[in-house]
Amino acid sequence: MIVIDKNSFLALVNNDADSTIMRHVRGSSAKVFVAKSISVEATLHCIGADGLESIRRVTGRIKETGLNVVLALDDLDAAAVDAYDRFGEGNHPASRLTMSDCVAYALAKSLGAKLVSATT
Repeated sequence: MIVIDKNSFLALVNNDADSTIMRHVRGSSAKVFVAKSISVEATLHCIGADGLESIRRVTGRIKETGLNVVLALDDLDAAAVDAYDRFGEGNHPASRLTMSDCVAYALAKSLGAKLVSATT
């Protein structure tokens, strides 16, 4: 199992062959998960860059790749908020983690999965 962050989600949606996530997924049978809040945030990013047509592109890539989109659960939300409180940008001097980073971390931890980020 693999959980991806927002930047990896964007790379997957944009079919970036050189991205970290594509190297992890290519030829792998591992299930790939993303939190719904991350997919929504990334889709909004795409809309800002490419307009509303990007919604169809994102939805198509999710289906095409078999990506599993997970709705947040109360315990996942609490774990993400806790991680952000401890390590989020502005809350910890040595960290620049966004809330999306913390959601991805919490989802990976809850699933016992590997977290693949753009920097992994």
